[in-house]
Amino acid sequence: MGDKTPTNPLFDSLMWTVRNWMPAVAVAPHELQPDNRHYLAIARATADIHLCREMFSGWKAELAKAESKKYKDIESRLFQQLDTLEDDINSAMRASENIVLHHAKFAQLTAQRIETAAESSSRALEIRPETSMLAEEIANASRGLSMHMSRMRANLRHFVETLEQVEDVREREKNSNIAPTSWVMAGGSVLSSAGAELCRSVLAQNQADADKFHSIIQFLKTRVPEEAQTAQTALARFDEAHVMLGLETVMKTGRRVVLGESDVAEAASVSEKWRSMAREYSKLVHAGHTES
Repeated sequence: MGDKTPTNPLFDSLMWTVRNWMPAVAVAPHELQPDNRHYLAIARATADIHLCREMFSGWKAELAKAESKKYKDIESRLFQQLDTLEDDINSAMRASENIVLHHAKFAQLTAQRIETAAESSSRALEIRPETSMLAEEIANASRGLSMHMSRMRANLRHFVETLEQVEDVREREKNSNIAPTSWVMAGGSVLSSAGAELCRSVLAQNQADADKFHSIIQFLKTRVPEEAQTAQTALARFDEAHVMLGLETVMKTGRRVVLGESDVAEAASVSEKWRSMAREYSKLVHAGHTES
């Protein structure tokens, strides 16, 4: 059993006081600027999740009309699988919206901290426990997103397997009424402009129906799972908080962290960039609700 060093409240208090009297750690406002690349990665990730939802919902609606709602066993299975996929992606979208909202809160909090420090005579940044709390909330939401996306990828594999069975039936029964390509392609017509363009990029105009169907199968087997994993990874990252979390750790030891001597306008500019970032994150959530 390993030894655990006991804590000494008096010693800890003394060390806090000593560190507090040490020269402050200076950080320039420009070192706290937001990285727009992280926002763009998250914006693309949420757009990909919305596109998946459109795709599954569109296909389900078109399949429901394909045979006047009189499904054969295999068509009924396809409909149930699309229903499950739609549930999966809706759950993933709710998790992603929570993550984006936490990013918006962090951006707003950072703007306030920089602004408050710039306006104070000490120019000291305040300890804000919310920073660590937001990081933990993003980590929790990311775990939920991972679960939903993993389930979606597994259910997508089952859906693709059923589509391949449909094509086998069509090959054996030339007069079969099952027409997977027709409703899959019709589903593309209800997609947003971005989604429709994506579908057109997958299918060549001069392809035969069988070739188009195989292109769709390959798209569902490879492109959709890859994009889903990329979206999941982007949403799980919290790179923009690394600097602030690092400074928060320093401040918890008793060291003071202050904005370096610089033009007040520079601090105001950086603060406004964070506020602008908060607004952009909020727009992502609002856009998702508008599309619902």
